[in-house]
Amino acid sequence: MFDTLTVSLPHLRSVRFEYWRLQEKARLKALPAVPAASKTLPRYDAGAWGGIAAPRGTPPEIIAKLNAEINVGLTHARLKAQLADVAGPPMLLGPVELGALMAAETEKWAKVIRVANIRPE
Repeated sequence: MFDTLTVSLPHLRSVRFEYWRLQEKARLKALPAVPAASKTLPRYDAGAWGGIAAPRGTPPEIIAKLNAEINVGLTHARLKAQLADVAGPPMLLGPVELGALMAAETEKWAKVIRVANIRPE
């Protein structure tokens, strides 16, 4: 099963389930004994990430202000500790970098869909 750690971690900690590999590129603080999939599959590159978006047409100065404040918030020790426990370190990206990440992820998974000949049913 593929799932985000924020959803599955409580179940894993209950010892009712066992993790074999994390989809992340590196071990996570929350599950230090669980190896990353990249350790046995060196080219494996899949993981979960999240971003915050604003409605189309939001003025650039508002986006810049929101981005700056959100990134400052993500550097606070308590939030960083909570995120490290369930998701790994935050990515402090600006709108351009997030757009580039989204474009790269879209192309990567579009290629997987093409190569695997996946079709909607």
